[in-house]
Amino acid sequence: MTKKELTTGQLIDTEKFQEEYAKSLEFEKETWYDDVFKVKKTRFGLFVSETKEGREVITAPNHEACVMMTRFHIKGEQEGFTDRATQYDGTVGGKL
Repeated sequence: MTKKELTTGQLIDTEKFQEEYAKSLEFEKETWYDDVFKVKKTRFGLFVSETKEGREVITAPNHEACVMMTRFHIKGEQEGFTDRATQYDGTVGGKL
């Protein structure tokens, strides 16, 4: 089908598709934050941060929240929040 054979409605849809495609490519450019992670947009419109090792860290509804919470999470990992200093038992001894 050549361009002359397309109807006006089809041309509008084609232009809209090209705009949407161009917007989606903006997030495919690799921008590394703190030289540790990058943020990708999923097909569902969410944003996922990924480390250089390929590990997904945070999923967020918008780009800014994903960057902010990934930085918070990675800082916590570096400071050792995943290391449990104390382990708690949920049982109660004795009679209630």
